[in-house]
Amino acid sequence: MAPCEYVDVPIGFKFHPSDDELLRYYLLNKVCGTPFMYSNVVPEFNLYGKKEPWDIWNDFGGQKLEKGEDLYFFTKLKLVTSKGSLVARTIGNGTWKGEDRGTMVGDPAKKNKPLGLCKRFRYENDKSDQHGRWIMHEYSLHPSLVKPHSNSNTCGGD
Repeated sequence: MAPCEYVDVPIGFKFHPSDDELLRYYLLNKVCGTPFMYSNVVPEFNLYGKKEPWDIWNDFGGQKLEKGEDLYFFTKLKLVTSKGSLVARTIGNGTWKGEDRGTMVGDPAKKNKPLGLCKRFRYENDKSDQHGRWIMHEYSLHPSLVKPHSNSNTCGGD
């Protein structure tokens, strides 16, 4: 999330969602095209583009966040090849390097039925003094919640 001056959040509210809330209320609604309250709290931005992590941080007011607050973005994954499954994770002059295979996030309201995966990535660029200093958490929905159907997505969740 960007600082409150950049988004329309009621005074006194802080955006501090749990992993399951990010998946259930934000990412699932976004992917399904379902309107939801405060959808502007998480902007769309290409995190696999030409900008460096610190430039993104500065552009979205990261320096104005309070301790423990983070920036959140919706971004589309880019495949290395059109028929492959590998994701291109370049950013600026570096790359996002996976630190783990991901942690399954369950829905506490449904006996921890899988909602999706949370993976941790670290910025790598041996030629930069910022090497290893930036962390990104990537959330993806469980395949059972988003079923490809022709050229559109059909969403479920029950």
